[in-house]
Amino acid sequence: MNTTVWYDIKMTSNTTPSPFVVSVSSTMGSAYSGWKAFDGFLSNAGGDTRWLTTSGAKVGHITIKLDQTRVVNIIQTDMTQTVLDNYPTSIAIHGSNDGKAFTTLRTFGRPIATSSEQAFENNTPYLYYKIEILSSNGGSYTGFGEIKLGYVKKTINKTLILHDGEYKQYHEDIYEETIIDSPIFTTTDENFDYFISGNQDTVYSNLSKGTFWSKNMSNNVAGIAYFGIKLRKPEKLKTFIFRQGSSVNNSIPSINIQVSNNETTWTTLFSPSLSRIGEKNIFDLTNHVKEPYLYYRIIASSNSTATSTLWVVYEIDFIAERKSGVLTETANWKNISDSLPTSQQFIEQGMNNSYPLLDRTVTELEPLTMTNNSEILGVGEIGKVFSKTIDLKKYFDIRSIRTEVK
Repeated sequence: MNTTVWYDIKMTSNTTPSPFVVSVSSTMGSAYSGWKAFDGFLSNAGGDTRWLTTSGAKVGHITIKLDQTRVVNIIQTDMTQTVLDNYPTSIAIHGSNDGKAFTTLRTFGRPIATSSEQAFENNTPYLYYKIEILSSNGGSYTGFGEIKLGYVKKTINKTLILHDGEYKQYHEDIYEETIIDSPIFTTTDENFDYFISGNQDTVYSNLSKGTFWSKNMSNNVAGIAYFGIKLRKPEKLKTFIFRQGSSVNNSIPSINIQVSNNETTWTTLFSPSLSRIGEKNIFDLTNHVKEPYLYYRIIASSNSTATSTLWVVYEIDFIAERKSGVLTETANWKNISDSLPTSQQFIEQGMNNSYPLLDRTVTELEPLTMTNNSEILGVGEIGKVFSKTIDLKKYFDIRSIRTEVK
């Protein structure tokens, strides 16, 4: 079983505690210094606890010098205090031992989610790690609320078999895995199972032609007007993107995002406000969707503040987090040795490190004092019986022994 160890980093300034050092490409000010992305706080703790780039900088990077060289092969980023527009959408992580020449360890897309975790292949210890934001979600700046660096200790396969005179070990397929945002449904998907309430002008069609869905309820849509989708199977969706009318005459202030597994009983996940009229509203569902659901719907929770009789919806996107991998090595039997492995080969490749008991050599025979147990002989049996308890672990790798006496 793999074990994840998160390095305990709790910065109180860019240079404390020593010898940790944090540097950034830019910052919006001292309230948003780089060290606050490594202070251990995921939410506001009496002040901003996030790093933000300067206004206008939609990309950037943050570098940390650790207390010693360490292997990092997993990263967790949190955006609790930052609006969705400023979320990084793709990042790269680099390693260095002099703070100048960096090696790119991995580049991956970051899902539009409050918290995101990515593992990657790396077995080289580095002193410096740079996290670079390659793109963001359309805002005028970007950054991180919190960054955690860790190491995944993978269980090593140490099983050997003897086949055709060779000692072999089985290796499974190896994939280089990445996490991507996968659209489950968009307004251009005409073949999806959607459902709506009541009347409409045009249903989920090609937005480039200016088409839309609208609900005519005489300015009374709260708790009545809705639209939704039925998935192919229950899933935990990650993001919902929504764009309604471009003026108060055909938009509403708030909605309920609801889920169901039978289309009869609905549970409200949360009720966001729609302050961005005519623009995309992006909602992170990560902390709200705790289990898979088959149905997702958006239902009006307020009426228009104008006199219009329409609620107009131009765009809907539901997005799930998907894992994708590229096969880098196919399953195979690897030849370890064509002769009886040495004790060191057994220790390194053929047995658990906690039981290096085969690495033993008997250099001399020890005299054994025997105990006469002739009393166990039955009636009429002739002879002598001697016994001696031997510590077998001194000579063999004994996991368990079952003795049967008759």
